[in-house]
Amino acid sequence: MRFLITGCAGFIGSHLSEKLLSEGHEVVGIDNLNDYYSPQLKQDNLQSLLANSKFTFFLSNILNREHLGQLFRKYKADICLHAAARAGVRASLTKPFLYSQVNYVGSQV
Repeated sequence: MRFLITGCAGFIGSHLSEKLLSEGHEVVGIDNLNDYYSPQLKQDNLQSLLANSKFTFFLSNILNREHLGQLFRKYKADICLHAAARAGVRASLTKPFLYSQVNYVGSQV
């Protein structure tokens, strides 16, 4: 099966991607590598994924609906798993529009 995973470089997304790849699935990963926490940690998470020939990565923002649509049309994933999100309750109080855009609108294609 082919999976498309948003937020593939984050903690949950990277572990999910690793598990699916270990089971022989193809994974198309999308992440914008934002700086909510260390982008270096996200880069480190990506390194093991990129070593697998069944993993394809795109540096993209899920709010870029045109690019996301192109990826869906091109890769025709069997399943999309939406792990991209802005985390943290305190930060959501200072940037409510950003949080609603990423966590709600970003999950709609």
